[in-house]
Amino acid sequence: MSEELVPIYHFGSLQPLRNARLSIDGVELTIDLIPQTISEDVYKPEPNSTDVENHILRGAREIIESENMLRLVFDQFRSLVVSDEFCDAHPVKAQTHWDT
Repeated sequence: MSEELVPIYHFGSLQPLRNARLSIDGVELTIDLIPQTISEDVYKPEPNSTDVENHILRGAREIIESENMLRLVFDQFRSLVVSDEFCDAHPVKAQTHWDT
């Protein structure tokens, strides 16, 4: 897979996010914000599906990850704590390695 860097002003209007990926390498934090897009494929009924399923899903298209994303790279961040309940920054030295 090849990457193409696109200036943020060419990214276009952001759709609602489908996914966000975070990775940490040493003291560098990379965040990929991936908007959603609508699949071109239209729902096709399965042979064993019921009439109710077919009626509900008729014409449906899957919401998938866009091929474009916005990548944010932060080097020498202070720290990052993420959980279901809170997101907080904790004071550590800028050069502190992730393992520490």
